[in-house]
Amino acid sequence: MTITTIISFGLLVLGLLVFLRSGQCRRFPDAVFFLGTLASVWLLTVYLAADHFTGEGIDSTVVFHLRYGLRGAGFRDYRGLILLCAASLIFAPLILGGLCFWKRDRPRRPGLIALAHLLALGSLGTNPATANLVKLATPPTPQAADFLRHYRPPALTAVSEAHPNFVFIYAESFERTYFDEKIFPGLITQLRRLETQGTSFTNIRSAESTGFTMGGLVASLCGIPLFTPSHGNSMSGMDAFLPRAVGLSNLLHDEGYYLSFMEGAFLQFAGKGKFLASHQFEEMAGFETLQARLPDKTYVSNWGLFDDTLFDLAYERFLELSAQKNRFGLFLLTLDTHHPEGHLSRTVAATAYGDGRNPMLNAVAAADRLIGSFVRRIQDSPQGKNTVIVIASDHLALMNAAHWQLERGQRRNLFLVLDPRDPLPRQVARQGSTLDTGTTLLPFLGYRGSIGLGRDLLDPAVPDGEIAHIQNSQTLLSWRGELEKFWWFPRFRKAFSFREDMAEVTIDGRHFSAPVLVQLGAQDRTVLRFEFDAVWDVRLAQQAERLERGSNYLLVAARKDAQELLPARAAGDSPWVLIVGKAGLGHVALPCANGATFTKREIDELLARWR
Repeated sequence: MTITTIISFGLLVLGLLVFLRSGQCRRFPDAVFFLGTLASVWLLTVYLAADHFTGEGIDSTVVFHLRYGLRGAGFRDYRGLILLCAASLIFAPLILGGLCFWKRDRPRRPGLIALAHLLALGSLGTNPATANLVKLATPPTPQAADFLRHYRPPALTAVSEAHPNFVFIYAESFERTYFDEKIFPGLITQLRRLETQGTSFTNIRSAESTGFTMGGLVASLCGIPLFTPSHGNSMSGMDAFLPRAVGLSNLLHDEGYYLSFMEGAFLQFAGKGKFLASHQFEEMAGFETLQARLPDKTYVSNWGLFDDTLFDLAYERFLELSAQKNRFGLFLLTLDTHHPEGHLSRTVAATAYGDGRNPMLNAVAAADRLIGSFVRRIQDSPQGKNTVIVIASDHLALMNAAHWQLERGQRRNLFLVLDPRDPLPRQVARQGSTLDTGTTLLPFLGYRGSIGLGRDLLDPAVPDGEIAHIQNSQTLLSWRGELEKFWWFPRFRKAFSFREDMAEVTIDGRHFSAPVLVQLGAQDRTVLRFEFDAVWDVRLAQQAERLERGSNYLLVAARKDAQELLPARAAGDSPWVLIVGKAGLGHVALPCANGATFTKREIDELLARWR
């Protein structure tokens, strides 16, 4: 709990005590005080819940998952937290309302009333959620020219005739801080032995908007932080995930690599499957498909497969790929070290660290054994001498049972490359981030190149100052506008059609989920908005009404969700409607039956009514 949290809560309690001594009730000032204290309680609740996951309060991690959705998350791991938050949100107004409007017989004391209001205002002002929200709402001044100077279009060139296969293990939240012998003596043994066989990068930080699984994947593969468009939106309805962000997988695919991805969690969670499919992974397998291959279908955690199962399946696939493919890359994403307490696979269930009281550290010790065993199986296989192995944390550990010990150390990500052709140990202490992972890996595969904002940490020609500038949070936030362009909204130049059976809209050949609000701009540009599918539902009909006056838009929505934009007796009986409008000036509602198609000319003629 931060100092600002304690101060905000203290001011809130003190304000309530003063208010209760302020004398007889007065409806308006008491209502103002009630709303102020309720806002402070709710903000503290949301902040503490977010901080439980992120360790940084309400940050870009929270924003992304609210916008993209939480389907596939292991909610059962957080049952207690969910119940506490729900209780706070439900009972806070009842309790505060009772205190604020409870009849008090003492004479009215204006001085105490004013002091109580000031304390409530102070509680809101010092509330850490307030600072988080202000920061998210006020990014630095855009610096497009600076971004273009530092962003390198992805490209590579071969520097060797040998292009080995590789296995890339994303170890969930398995940061390098766990290697610190002063904090965690004897915790890491297997990976420490593996370090003596390869190149270990010991100063890998987390850049802005990369400190969660999808952010870590995007950073390491595409060399950019993960920003979603800043309007109130869920990007889950997009047909592709960052389609313009060419990355490591795209480059290697073009070089003939067959790319496979396996994980124990749901591929649909946070858009992982859509991201991988958008970046030329030929094969993807998550809980949705892998569970069917389990002898015991009940042997799963709240998040998905246990890691011992994943590694067994992955080794089988490694052998198959070795026999079938000339060049391949096998990516894995583990689960056992997922916060808040981790999970112990059956084969290492007896693993305990120290006195065994910390479940997270037990899970880390067990994961160390499982990863080490899997790596040795790869190395001892017939293809081991032609396989580069990468072990990297997808991001720093979020709030977990070992958080307070981790905070005592220098928080850094794990990034270890094992090259069978160069087994000598090497530690690289140069400052970097997960943005640099893909570019730094290329030389181990026989290439040199550039991937977005990433830099080769083994290249002495790259200035340290350049890397530090790119990783600066204010710098990355100032580039947000340019980074959002990698989502690549379509241009509306030909036709707009709808398929009711798939709840799908097609705009000039690209397919998007309905409902969808399409804002039409100059030069046929569009901005697409989709409804939240996570914690709450922001209806697109309301968003359409709030667009800047004069903005052209198209809205495809279920008739029941667009009632405020429909006439009393809307024509047609289709359950879906198309609203064509100019914000603040007028709109027309059309039935949107399955297979309906509207040309750009027809849409332009409708919009011409409100010139």
